[in-house]
Amino acid sequence: MPETVFDMRKSSVPHSGVDIIVIDGVSLITMALIVRPLRYAASTTHQATPIRTFGWPNKVVSSCDGIELTLDDTFQNSRYVADDIEPHTVIICGGWQGNYPPALLDFVRCIYANNIRIFSVGPATWLLAEAGLEKLTDCAVHWAEAGRFLRDFPSIRATEQIASFGHQLCSSPGELATLELSMRIVGDLFDTATCEAVLDKMLVDRIRQPYFQQVPVGPRDANADPFTQALSLMESNIANPQPLERIFELCGLSRRQCERLFKDKLSLAPHQAYIEIRLKRAKSLLEETDLPIKDIHTACGFATPATFNRLFMRAFSKRPSDVRRRLDTADAA
Repeated sequence: MPETVFDMRKSSVPHSGVDIIVIDGVSLITMALIVRPLRYAASTTHQATPIRTFGWPNKVVSSCDGIELTLDDTFQNSRYVADDIEPHTVIICGGWQGNYPPALLDFVRCIYANNIRIFSVGPATWLLAEAGLEKLTDCAVHWAEAGRFLRDFPSIRATEQIASFGHQLCSSPGELATLELSMRIVGDLFDTATCEAVLDKMLVDRIRQPYFQQVPVGPRDANADPFTQALSLMESNIANPQPLERIFELCGLSRRQCERLFKDKLSLAPHQAYIEIRLKRAKSLLEETDLPIKDIHTACGFATPATFNRLFMRAFSKRPSDVRRRLDTADAA
């Protein structure tokens, strides 16, 4: 492979446009939800925003659905050099989980070193993790693969949110959650009016916040014991808490059986455990994000601020505002 592929010398050329690196095994849903919003946005504004697609290892890549996609060029022929367009954003989608070619790993390290924003979608998050990027401390991984990801990369926090947005590194579990990631990029490159026009064109009436949880239809692991299944359902239904009777039913337990299990395992009633899970998520959002407190209580399934404040105070002996104020003070120091 030509050495110039990874020659990313600093230049006066401004960051412009989006490069989409598509690896064999990409989901057709994921691909459509990346390309369509960006191209709709570019056509709506008539803005000269290059959107280029590159296939790995060939110009024609195979989707996981068995359908081939013909892209603009082969990744090996792309040139990230001083006299070329240096992208504002690189999106990497598709692929497998682990054992990436050294050339692909080197490419990721190079664009990372040059402060280009990187969005990984679906299995491509494994690529960022395998490349050993220092700022990759947490990422959004599909719930069905979260356990394996944690085994492979125990130092990286794998969230089950629909997206994880950092200053330079962003990730999505893929599938329908790809839309939230794409609209974030549209918002970065264009403006609010363009975002609204794109959503109208795509017949989408709302975009979820990145802290929304991936919601499975039933228990994550049908082979897990009923207690683990019940906890998993609680953890994955935080913004919209499910009735306990529904959780018991999905786990194949009666109310009395479930109450006995929770008492034995946690010394808590099921409803108390569910509230504790939601409060811990709220505390994490207070400490790790800039979300307004009023949005956090909604994101964690509390009907009113008063209820949220009362339960938070009982659990942590401090108000939500005290946690946020302490962090603001520490940042100022």
